[in-house]
Amino acid sequence: MKNYIYATYLTLLSALASCTADENPATTENGSRFHQVTIQVSMPGDAAPPTRASATDINRYATAVFADAAYTQPVNVFGTSGVPDASYQETADGTLAMTLDRTKTYYCLFWADNGTGYVLTPALDVITAADGSTVTEAFCDKLTIPAATTATYSVTLKRAVAKITLLEKGTMPAGRTLTMTYSQPTAFNPKTETTAGDATEKVLSFITTTEKTGTDAAPVALYDGDIFILAPIEAASLNYITFRCNDEVPVTISNVPLQANRNTNITGHYTKVNGRTFQVGYDNNWGDVSNIE
Repeated sequence: MKNYIYATYLTLLSALASCTADENPATTENGSRFHQVTIQVSMPGDAAPPTRASATDINRYATAVFADAAYTQPVNVFGTSGVPDASYQETADGTLAMTLDRTKTYYCLFWADNGTGYVLTPALDVITAADGSTVTEAFCDKLTIPAATTATYSVTLKRAVAKITLLEKGTMPAGRTLTMTYSQPTAFNPKTETTAGDATEKVLSFITTTEKTGTDAAPVALYDGDIFILAPIEAASLNYITFRCNDEVPVTISNVPLQANRNTNITGHYTKVNGRTFQVGYDNNWGDVSNIE
Protein backbone atom coordinates (compact mmCIF):
# COMPACT_ATOMS: atom_id res chain seq x y z
CA MET A 1 0.00 0.00 0.00
CA LYS A 2 2.83 2.43 0.88
CA ASN A 3 4.63 1.63 -2.35
CA TYR A 4 1.48 2.45 -4.34
CA ILE A 5 1.04 5.83 -2.64
CA TYR A 6 4.72 6.68 -3.17
CA ALA A 7 4.57 5.85 -6.87
CA THR A 8 1.46 7.98 -7.31
CA TYR A 9 3.21 10.88 -5.59
CA LEU A 10 6.19 10.69 -7.98
CA THR A 11 3.87 10.64 -11.00
CA LEU A 12 2.11 13.78 -9.76
CA LEU A 13 5.42 15.60 -9.20
CA SER A 14 6.54 14.70 -12.71
CA ALA A 15 3.32 16.04 -14.23
CA LEU A 16 3.58 19.31 -12.29
CA ALA A 17 7.20 19.79 -13.41
CA SER A 18 6.17 19.24 -17.02
CA CYS A 19 3.40 21.85 -16.81
CA THR A 20 5.75 24.38 -15.24
CA ALA A 21 8.31 23.86 -18.00
CA ASP A 22 5.69 24.45 -20.69
CA GLU A 23 4.64 27.74 -19.07
CA ASN A 24 8.17 28.98 -18.41
CA PRO A 25 10.60 28.35 -21.28
CA ALA A 26 13.56 29.60 -19.25
CA THR A 27 13.31 26.61 -16.89
CA THR A 28 14.14 24.25 -19.76
CA GLU A 29 16.92 26.27 -21.37
CA ASN A 30 19.35 23.44 -20.63
CA GLY A 31 16.87 20.81 -21.68
CA SER A 32 15.82 19.64 -25.10
CA ARG A 33 12.86 21.85 -25.95
CA PHE A 34 13.68 25.57 -25.60
CA HIS A 35 16.86 27.26 -26.73
CA GLN A 36 18.33 30.69 -27.34
CA VAL A 37 18.54 31.83 -30.96
CA THR A 38 20.54 34.79 -32.25
CA ILE A 39 19.81 36.65 -35.50
CA GLN A 40 22.14 39.21 -37.06
CA VAL A 41 20.40 41.62 -39.43
CA SER A 42 22.60 43.48 -41.90
CA MET A 43 22.39 45.84 -44.87
CA PRO A 44 23.18 45.09 -48.53
CA GLY A 45 26.85 45.44 -49.39
CA ASP A 46 26.39 48.87 -50.97
CA ALA A 47 24.48 50.35 -48.03
CA ALA A 48 26.07 52.45 -45.30
CA PRO A 49 26.91 50.55 -42.09
CA PRO A 50 24.59 51.13 -39.12
CA THR A 51 25.54 54.01 -36.85
CA ARG A 52 23.89 56.41 -34.43
CA ALA A 53 26.10 59.30 -35.52
CA SER A 54 23.95 60.50 -38.39
CA ALA A 55 20.17 60.78 -38.77
CA THR A 56 20.45 59.57 -42.34
CA ASP A 57 22.04 56.25 -41.41
CA ILE A 58 20.14 53.10 -40.49
CA ASN A 59 19.80 52.87 -36.72
CA ARG A 60 16.40 51.27 -36.11
CA TYR A 61 15.92 47.55 -36.72
CA ALA A 62 12.41 46.29 -36.01
CA THR A 63 11.42 42.61 -35.82
CA ALA A 64 8.04 40.93 -35.38
CA VAL A 65 7.71 37.16 -34.90
CA PHE A 66 4.69 35.01 -35.70
CA ALA A 67 3.54 31.43 -35.30
CA ASP A 68 2.01 31.20 -38.79
CA ALA A 69 3.10 31.85 -42.36
CA ALA A 70 0.29 34.39 -42.83
CA TYR A 71 1.83 36.56 -40.10
CA THR A 72 -1.39 36.83 -38.13
CA GLN A 73 -0.48 35.11 -34.84
CA PRO A 74 2.20 37.01 -32.89
CA VAL A 75 4.26 34.81 -30.57
CA ASN A 76 6.30 36.01 -27.59
CA VAL A 77 10.00 35.26 -28.08
CA PHE A 78 11.70 38.39 -26.68
CA GLY A 79 12.26 39.14 -23.02
CA THR A 80 15.06 40.49 -20.84
CA SER A 81 14.18 38.36 -17.81
CA GLY A 82 14.53 35.05 -19.60
CA VAL A 83 10.78 34.66 -19.91
CA PRO A 84 9.54 35.82 -23.35
CA ASP A 85 6.89 38.51 -23.02
CA ALA A 86 6.97 40.29 -26.40
CA SER A 87 6.63 39.40 -30.08
CA TYR A 88 8.13 42.71 -31.28
CA GLN A 89 11.52 44.28 -30.66
CA GLU A 90 13.59 47.21 -31.88
CA THR A 91 17.38 47.39 -31.72
CA ALA A 92 19.97 49.91 -32.88
CA ASP A 93 22.49 47.43 -34.29
CA GLY A 94 20.40 44.61 -35.78
CA THR A 95 21.44 41.96 -33.24
CA LEU A 96 18.51 39.95 -31.89
CA ALA A 97 18.28 37.29 -29.19
CA MET A 98 15.12 35.23 -28.72
CA THR A 99 13.90 32.13 -26.91
CA LEU A 100 12.34 29.57 -29.25
CA ASP A 101 10.65 26.21 -28.92
CA ARG A 102 12.70 23.66 -30.84
CA THR A 103 9.55 21.82 -31.89
CA LYS A 104 7.90 24.82 -33.57
CA THR A 105 8.39 26.90 -36.73
CA TYR A 106 8.59 30.68 -36.51
CA TYR A 107 8.04 33.39 -39.12
CA CYS A 108 9.86 36.71 -38.82
CA LEU A 109 9.35 40.11 -40.43
CA PHE A 110 12.13 42.69 -40.48
CA TRP A 111 12.20 46.43 -41.12
CA ALA A 112 15.07 48.92 -40.85
CA ASP A 113 15.23 52.70 -41.23
CA ASN A 114 16.89 55.74 -39.70
CA GLY A 115 14.38 56.06 -36.88
CA THR A 116 12.48 58.98 -38.41
CA GLY A 117 10.11 59.39 -41.31
CA TYR A 118 8.22 56.14 -40.78
CA VAL A 119 5.54 55.05 -38.33
CA LEU A 120 5.72 51.36 -37.37
CA THR A 121 3.16 48.98 -35.89
CA PRO A 122 4.12 46.05 -33.60
CA ALA A 123 2.81 43.62 -36.23
CA LEU A 124 4.87 45.33 -38.98
CA ASP A 125 1.87 44.88 -41.25
CA VAL A 126 1.83 48.43 -42.59
CA ILE A 127 4.71 50.91 -42.46
CA THR A 128 3.44 54.46 -42.91
CA ALA A 129 5.43 57.42 -44.18
CA ALA A 130 5.06 60.13 -41.56
CA ASP A 131 3.14 63.21 -42.64
CA GLY A 132 5.44 65.89 -43.97
CA SER A 133 8.53 63.70 -43.83
CA THR A 134 10.85 63.03 -46.71
CA VAL A 135 11.05 59.35 -47.59
CA THR A 136 14.48 58.01 -46.66
CA GLU A 137 16.21 54.70 -47.32
CA ALA A 138 14.38 51.76 -45.76
CA PHE A 139 14.83 47.99 -45.82
CA CYS A 140 12.79 44.86 -45.15
CA ASP A 141 12.87 41.06 -45.40
CA LYS A 142 11.44 37.82 -44.05
CA LEU A 143 12.87 34.73 -42.38
CA THR A 144 11.36 31.33 -41.61
CA ILE A 145 13.00 29.51 -38.71
CA PRO A 146 12.09 25.81 -38.93
CA ALA A 147 11.67 23.47 -35.99
CA ALA A 148 15.33 22.63 -35.37
CA THR A 149 18.27 23.29 -33.08
CA THR A 150 20.13 25.87 -35.15
CA ALA A 151 21.11 28.70 -32.84
CA THR A 152 22.35 31.44 -35.20
CA TYR A 153 20.92 33.04 -38.34
CA SER A 154 21.84 35.99 -40.53
CA VAL A 155 19.57 38.10 -42.72
CA THR A 156 20.60 40.63 -45.36
CA LEU A 157 17.74 43.04 -45.89
CA LYS A 158 16.35 44.33 -49.19
CA ARG A 159 15.47 47.90 -49.99
CA ALA A 160 11.83 48.93 -49.77
CA VAL A 161 12.39 52.14 -51.74
CA ALA A 162 13.30 53.12 -55.29
CA LYS A 163 15.67 55.96 -56.10
CA ILE A 164 15.05 58.60 -58.76
CA THR A 165 18.04 60.21 -60.48
CA LEU A 166 17.59 63.31 -62.65
CA LEU A 167 20.19 63.50 -65.42
CA GLU A 168 20.80 66.64 -67.47
CA LYS A 169 22.17 66.22 -70.99
CA GLY A 170 22.20 69.92 -71.87
CA THR A 171 23.07 73.01 -69.88
CA MET A 172 21.07 74.02 -66.84
CA PRO A 173 22.13 77.52 -65.68
CA ALA A 174 22.72 78.25 -62.02
CA GLY A 175 19.88 79.84 -60.11
CA ARG A 176 17.05 78.02 -61.91
CA THR A 177 14.20 76.61 -59.82
CA LEU A 178 13.10 73.12 -60.80
CA THR A 179 9.85 71.79 -59.35
CA MET A 180 9.18 68.06 -59.47
CA THR A 181 5.67 66.79 -58.71
CA TYR A 182 4.94 63.08 -58.37
CA SER A 183 2.57 60.57 -56.83
CA GLN A 184 3.98 59.00 -53.65
CA PRO A 185 2.63 55.85 -51.93
CA THR A 186 1.98 56.55 -48.27
CA ALA A 187 2.68 53.09 -46.88
CA PHE A 188 4.51 49.79 -47.36
CA ASN A 189 3.45 46.27 -46.36
CA PRO A 190 6.44 44.05 -45.42
CA LYS A 191 4.20 40.95 -45.52
CA THR A 192 3.48 41.33 -49.24
CA GLU A 193 6.49 43.54 -50.01
CA THR A 194 4.25 45.96 -51.88
CA THR A 195 3.13 49.55 -51.38
CA ALA A 196 -0.13 50.21 -49.56
CA GLY A 197 -2.49 53.04 -48.75
CA ASP A 198 -3.66 55.90 -50.93
CA ALA A 199 -1.04 57.77 -52.91
CA THR A 200 -0.49 61.45 -52.21
CA GLU A 201 1.01 64.19 -54.33
CA LYS A 202 4.58 65.10 -53.39
CA VAL A 203 6.35 68.27 -54.51
CA LEU A 204 10.13 68.64 -54.56
CA SER A 205 11.50 72.07 -55.43
CA PHE A 206 15.17 73.01 -55.57
CA ILE A 207 17.42 75.72 -57.03
CA THR A 208 20.48 74.83 -59.08
CA THR A 209 23.41 76.27 -57.15
CA THR A 210 25.89 75.85 -60.00
CA GLU A 211 25.64 75.45 -63.73
CA LYS A 212 25.11 71.84 -64.80
CA THR A 213 26.31 70.79 -68.25
CA GLY A 214 26.06 67.32 -69.73
CA THR A 215 25.84 65.58 -73.08
CA ASP A 216 23.86 62.74 -74.59
CA ALA A 217 26.75 60.39 -73.93
CA ALA A 218 27.61 61.77 -70.50
CA PRO A 219 24.62 63.31 -68.69
CA VAL A 220 25.22 64.83 -65.26
CA ALA A 221 23.20 64.55 -62.07
CA LEU A 222 20.96 67.60 -61.77
CA TYR A 223 19.89 67.24 -58.13
CA ASP A 224 22.60 67.00 -55.47
CA GLY A 225 20.46 65.11 -52.96
CA ASP A 226 18.70 61.73 -52.99
CA ILE A 227 15.10 61.19 -54.10
CA PHE A 228 13.54 58.06 -52.59
CA ILE A 229 10.04 56.69 -52.97
CA LEU A 230 8.36 53.61 -51.48
CA ALA A 231 8.03 50.95 -54.18
CA PRO A 232 7.16 47.23 -54.55
CA ILE A 233 10.01 44.73 -54.52
CA GLU A 234 9.06 42.09 -57.09
CA ALA A 235 7.78 44.24 -59.95
CA ALA A 236 7.79 47.89 -60.95
CA SER A 237 4.80 50.14 -60.43
CA LEU A 238 4.07 52.93 -62.90
CA ASN A 239 4.01 56.53 -61.78
CA TYR A 240 3.81 59.99 -63.27
CA ILE A 241 6.24 62.85 -62.75
CA THR A 242 5.79 66.48 -63.76
CA PHE A 243 8.70 68.91 -64.11
CA ARG A 244 8.60 72.68 -64.29
CA CYS A 245 11.61 74.98 -64.62
CA ASN A 246 10.91 78.50 -63.30
CA ASP A 247 7.68 79.68 -64.96
CA GLU A 248 8.01 77.59 -68.10
CA VAL A 249 5.22 75.30 -69.28
CA PRO A 250 5.38 72.08 -67.22
CA VAL A 251 5.98 68.70 -68.85
CA THR A 252 4.56 65.43 -67.53
CA ILE A 253 6.23 62.05 -67.97
CA SER A 254 3.84 59.13 -67.55
CA ASN A 255 4.47 55.43 -66.90
CA VAL A 256 7.70 55.98 -65.01
CA PRO A 257 8.77 52.57 -63.63
CA LEU A 258 9.56 52.49 -59.91
CA GLN A 259 10.77 49.32 -58.18
CA ALA A 260 12.46 48.82 -54.84
CA ASN A 261 16.25 48.56 -54.98
CA ARG A 262 16.22 49.98 -58.50
CA ASN A 263 17.52 53.31 -59.68
CA THR A 264 15.17 55.09 -62.09
CA ASN A 265 17.09 57.43 -64.39
CA ILE A 266 15.26 60.28 -66.10
CA THR A 267 17.51 61.85 -68.74
CA GLY A 268 16.73 65.00 -70.72
CA HIS A 269 17.03 68.76 -70.88
CA TYR A 270 15.03 70.18 -68.00
CA THR A 271 14.68 73.76 -69.18
CA LYS A 272 12.72 74.78 -72.28
CA VAL A 273 11.34 71.28 -72.46
CA ASN A 274 8.66 71.91 -75.09
CA GLY A 275 9.23 69.59 -78.00
CA ARG A 276 12.01 67.76 -76.16
CA THR A 277 11.97 64.11 -75.16
CA PHE A 278 13.01 62.42 -71.96
CA GLN A 279 14.51 58.97 -71.68
CA VAL A 280 13.44 56.85 -68.73
CA GLY A 281 15.03 53.63 -67.59
CA TYR A 282 15.78 51.71 -64.44
CA ASP A 283 18.31 49.15 -63.32
CA ASN A 284 19.32 47.31 -60.18
CA ASN A 285 22.67 49.03 -59.82
CA TRP A 286 21.88 51.41 -56.99
CA GLY A 287 24.67 53.83 -57.80
CA ASP A 288 24.54 53.54 -61.58
CA VAL A 289 23.75 56.57 -63.74
CA SER A 290 23.71 54.80 -67.06
CA ASN A 291 20.90 55.59 -69.44
CA ILE A 292 18.41 52.94 -70.49
CA GLU A 293 16.05 54.23 -73.15
